[in-house]
Amino acid sequence: MQKRTGRGRPAKGKRGPTIALKLPIDHAPVYEACAQELGIPVGDFVAMCMAQIFANGATSNAERAHFAIPDYITSQIAAKHERDAQMALVDQEGATQAA
Repeated sequence: MQKRTGRGRPAKGKRGPTIALKLPIDHAPVYEACAQELGIPVGDFVAMCMAQIFANGATSNAERAHFAIPDYITSQIAAKHERDAQMALVDQEGATQAA
């Protein structure tokens, strides 16, 4: 079972300093929508994107591994996919019973 914080959220492990980020006004809704679609906070979405950018520019496998998307983000995305799949099954069963 994943460790949880005092607020009930999954622990994200050791992290560095907080970075305040102001998004361009026309970018913010896009980032927020993408994050919501993935089931993660927008800050985690930005961290994921940065990891992908640095991993894509890496010159070695070790450097690519260093910039892998953090596990706490991939587990949140996987949980969202699982919830969506379960909801799709429920919807499909409901449609079948209604027919």
